[in-house]
Amino acid sequence: MSSHSDIVELFTDIRSQLLQRGLGSFRTLEVAFGVNDHDNTRLFDFAEFVAILEKSGVFLKRQNLTKIYRFFDKDQNERVDYAHFLAALLGEWTLARRQVVDQIWSQLDVEQRGFINKAQLISATMPHRHPSVLAGIKSANAILKEIELALEGEGEGEYKEIIIYN
Repeated sequence: MSSHSDIVELFTDIRSQLLQRGLGSFRTLEVAFGVNDHDNTRLFDFAEFVAILEKSGVFLKRQNLTKIYRFFDKDQNERVDYAHFLAALLGEWTLARRQVVDQIWSQLDVEQRGFINKAQLISATMPHRHPSVLAGIKSANAILKEIELALEGEGEGEYKEIIIYN
């Protein structure tokens, strides 16, 4: 049985690996889970779980993968629920974090419709103020492209619409 601190440390490692891959890494993880959910249950066995993490650029020792998997297989039915995994990976929202998101949302959803589309979100970005641009590591165009890729899901075509709801 794994201790709470072991799991926290492993999640820190997973987050770190995803963040090193850039803004789209969490979306890549989400897409990998979706593509591999052949029976639409959002439940995954150990082999699928490992393959999905590796496709997303997350590499852990086998024993650590087993610890994470067992932690989420609470029913011991050899299945991990993706939604529970993602919620744990993203962590709890603090009051301060929620207030910031609400403030940003109110500035984006000026018509108070309760949703925004991808174009509205991209138009509100300021890639020239990104730390990597300010440090001279990346261009504003490169950051904008990363943001666009992070927002893209599966599928192609000019009619694809991403809508984000509050």
